[in-house]
Amino acid sequence: MKEHVTVALSGDGGDELFAGYNKHQAEFLIRNPRLKEHAVGKLGPLWDLIPSSRSGAIPNLTRQLQKFSDGYKLNKRDRYWRWAGFMTEEKANYLMKEEMLFREHRLSDQGFSYKKRKDYLLNTISKTGSLNEVLLTDMRLVLPNDMLFKVDYGSMMNGLEVRTPLLDHHIVNFAFRLPIMFKVNHDQKKKILQDAFRDILPPDVFNRPKKGFEVPLLEWFKGEFKGQLLDLVNDRELIEHQGLFNPSALQDYTKVLYSNNPGDAASWAWSFTVFQTWYKRHFL
Repeated sequence: MKEHVTVALSGDGGDELFAGYNKHQAEFLIRNPRLKEHAVGKLGPLWDLIPSSRSGAIPNLTRQLQKFSDGYKLNKRDRYWRWAGFMTEEKANYLMKEEMLFREHRLSDQGFSYKKRKDYLLNTISKTGSLNEVLLTDMRLVLPNDMLFKVDYGSMMNGLEVRTPLLDHHIVNFAFRLPIMFKVNHDQKKKILQDAFRDILPPDVFNRPKKGFEVPLLEWFKGEFKGQLLDLVNDRELIEHQGLFNPSALQDYTKVLYSNNPGDAASWAWSFTVFQTWYKRHFL
C-alpha cells in the first residue's frame, strides 16, 4: 500500500456523528415506538427460545431481536451499556469474581472501580436529553478506544498515514448542533449524509447494504481455536492464580458456546482468549 500512496482518507466518525449504527436506529425506535417496536420489545421470552448467533442471516436477526428486547426494558443509560457490549451486565458479573467489581485499582490519583468507570462513561446520557447524547457517548468511548486505535495501529505498521476529515472540529461541532431528525428515523440511518450524496454516488454503491468488519469467531472456536480455548478455560492453576474469573461461569459459558444457541458467546470467548494470552506473555 505504501508503494502507491502515503496518505489515505478514512470515514471514521461518520457513524458516531450521524447515527449510522443499528444501535442508533434501535435507540430511535424505542424512543419513538410503533406497534411493531412494542411487540418486539415485549416478546423477549420468545426470542430467547430461538437459536441465535452471528453466523447466518436468521440466527443473527434473532440475536438482534433479543438485544432490542433487552434494551426495551432498560433506562437510557443501561440500554446504551447493554448495546455497547456483547454480554448483559448480569452475565459479565457472573464471569468475573465478585470482589473484582468493587475493588479500587490505583491506576490514577483517584483510582477507579467498575462502577465508577461505568458512571463516568455514561455521564453524558441524561434522562431527558436527545439521542445526540448517545452519539456523544460513542464519540468518547468507541472512537478513541476502538475504531481510531485500530486504524492508526494498522496503518502506521505499514508506513501509511490515515486522516479522518469527518472528525475535523468544525464538522463535529456542526453535527452536534443538528437535530436528530436529520440523522436517523424509522427507515434511515445517517440521513443527512445519504441525502447529500444520493445524486452523486452510483446506485450500486449508494444502495449497497452496510457491512461491518466481521470475523468468523464462532467458526474459529469450533475449529482451529477450540483446543486453545478449552486449554485456557480448564487451566485451573492459572485461573486461581489470577483471581479474576469465576471458574463455574467459564464452564457454563463454554457449554453455551458449543450449544445450538450460542448467541454472542464467541465474543466473550475471543476476549477471554486474547486476555489470557496477553497475561501469560507479560505476567508469567
